[in-house]
Amino acid sequence: MEDKEIKKILKQNLEVSQECLKVLKKMNRARIIGMFFVVLKWAIIVALSVGAYYYIEPYIISLMDGVRSITSGAEQVKQTGDVLMPNELGSASQDIISKLRGIFR
Repeated sequence: MEDKEIKKILKQNLEVSQECLKVLKKMNRARIIGMFFVVLKWAIIVALSVGAYYYIEPYIISLMDGVRSITSGAEQVKQTGDVLMPNELGSASQDIISKLRGIFR
């Protein structure tokens, strides 16, 4: 090979290498920017979730208090029913209870 051909090939190689370097730098920049936006997206999702929880928390607590009061009321009704025996009821109530028992048997 001649000296001119080697110089020509080296020049082409240098041009291709510089072009590849530019492309690789752009790809690296795109990767860094993409990672930044992924982190930003998840930070926004977490922040909105926490904010929504703090906004909705009083309603959740109110709902849970309502459920607790209903269950305690049902428990009190059961305890009252356990305390009251059919023998302690009046004779009219006992007749109704015995008729209902006969119907459902």
